[in-house]
Amino acid sequence: MTETSSVDELVKFIDINLTATKQLQFLNSPEKVYKTDCPTLMQIYKVLGHKRTVALLGKRLADIAFNSGMSVTKEVLVSLASFIISKYGFLKLNEFVLFVARFNAGEYEKLYNKFDNIAIMRSLSTFMDDREQDISYYNREISKPKKVCPSEFTPYEFYMEACRAKRNNDKAFLNKYKEYL
Repeated sequence: MTETSSVDELVKFIDINLTATKQLQFLNSPEKVYKTDCPTLMQIYKVLGHKRTVALLGKRLADIAFNSGMSVTKEVLVSLASFIISKYGFLKLNEFVLFVARFNAGEYEKLYNKFDNIAIMRSLSTFMDDREQDISYYNREISKPKKVCPSEFTPYEFYMEACRAKRNNDKAFLNKYKEYL
């Protein structure tokens, strides 16, 4: 694969993952954000360079300004995007998109009268705490053993009862034990 084609593939991947639809999907199922393989901000920076990566993050930051009813200068966006890459380069792109979506949904600090870099950075710091808790939660959920059958049955007994219930269309049994089926 040539360097140009890998850059093109990365740009295509970024375009797909920075849509408003993706932001809503991430809000509705954040576990996908943490489980999905995605390049980090620093990996993107190394492939696309400073100018393109800052422009990419700047667009998302401009969304925050727009949704807050404020205008912001390009210089402010460049400065903030550069700082985010420097401090949070380990963040996956889709995690950054989730942060923007949550910010726009009102989950973090509000902006009053002007676009405030400090409020954005404090919100990103809060997001990092949320991220740590989310990842910890999803890792615990993954490691929990799944129940094979209700405690009042042995696995074989439950299997036989479930087969009987399906054959006889026993909706009461099937509804009661649907988490095991």
